[in-house]
Amino acid sequence: MTSIRKRLLVSILSTIILVTALLAIATYFAVREEMDELYDENMKQVAMVLARTGLEDDHSVLEEASENKKLKGEEEFLIQIWREGKIAYTSHPAINFALQKEGRKNFGRAIFEENKWRYYQLKDKNDIIQVSQALDKRHDVVKEIYRVLVVPILIQMPVLITLIWFLVGYGFKPLMLVSDHIKKRTAAFLEPLSVEKSPIEVRELLYALNDLLVRLKSSMDAQRSFTSDAAHELRTPLTAIGLQLDILKRASNAEEKEEAINSLDKGINRSIRLAQQLLELARQEPESITHPLTRISLNDVIKEAIEQGMTLSQMKSISLTFDLDQNLSIEGNAAQLGVMIGNLINNAIIYTPEQGNVKVIARKTDHQIFVDVSDDGIGIGTKDKERVFDRFYRVAGTGAIGSGLGLSIVKNIAAFHKIDIAILEGINNKGTTFRLLINSV
Repeated sequence: MTSIRKRLLVSILSTIILVTALLAIATYFAVREEMDELYDENMKQVAMVLARTGLEDDHSVLEEASENKKLKGEEEFLIQIWREGKIAYTSHPAINFALQKEGRKNFGRAIFEENKWRYYQLKDKNDIIQVSQALDKRHDVVKEIYRVLVVPILIQMPVLITLIWFLVGYGFKPLMLVSDHIKKRTAAFLEPLSVEKSPIEVRELLYALNDLLVRLKSSMDAQRSFTSDAAHELRTPLTAIGLQLDILKRASNAEEKEEAINSLDKGINRSIRLAQQLLELARQEPESITHPLTRISLNDVIKEAIEQGMTLSQMKSISLTFDLDQNLSIEGNAAQLGVMIGNLINNAIIYTPEQGNVKVIARKTDHQIFVDVSDDGIGIGTKDKERVFDRFYRVAGTGAIGSGLGLSIVKNIAAFHKIDIAILEGINNKGTTFRLLINSV
């Protein structure tokens, strides 16, 4: 793609050259028209002056006309006086320009000796005064005047082009400075660019860049925090696996070995689950979600999530039920919404004691759909409600085994879909209800 500077220069210079050319052409025709009017008026004045001197006295008038050298432009005009079809006087005897046919107009054009001529006729009693001029003489004067007017413009064109070249370069200097400042930014240095001394036209660009830098810095900080937290969280189960493996090596009988193997198996499964949730969380970061939104059936999404949670609920003898309005549809990504609702269901099952209850309810109002995932488990304290969506945060004293990532994943997917989340009382005022408020319009 051509640079903006080059396109701007080409556009400006092309416009100047085109306008100058059109102006030069217009000037030529304007000068030519003005000179034609001036010479025509002079020809008319010459004829009228001769008429006013009185042509009835043959000799005195002709002698006066032939001797009058003060008429303006007389040396450029052919002056003839015709009487009864014969020439009575001519200012240039060597030029045999004939009497032109009388027409409705006093002015006319004729061809004489392969040249174009302009003439003016004035009737005065029995005489016809004819004043003529070769047009090439007029054109010579027009060209000379045109040359005086246009040549200075053509001479200054190179100066103007050079000046525009430097001015455009100077105008782009702020952009070059912005480019230099951006090049200095690194992953470790993402400070906003200075806007105070920048031109107004560049400020919108700088505001957009600063917004991008702030979001990028926030994303980089979150990534560093995530990496640090993930490394810390993975260290504990991996250390536990190492200890369990060491215990297995030291086991002296079959019973101790079986117990060590079971502990090792649980530790490995816990580590796998943690790694899977870490990967899922990374994929569900708001900056990373790029899935398209389409019109989907929320009923199908909820039923599939419930089906996937049945195995875990049956292992703990938990009653997992649902009550859904019919034909619930929203704009969203089915896979991501399935992950979100599935995490809420799994979270409810994990923090509900055996023989407990988990219920999913979905209702539609005028402009919203709310989805409740409720349980009658241990519940969440007021202080913990503010932090349950933080990464790796786990409510103390629950005895439940978890990674503290499930609700973080829920929060990210909800943010992408512009879904509000509320934490309410659970079933029979026990446990917890996570309510999703979804815009159905």
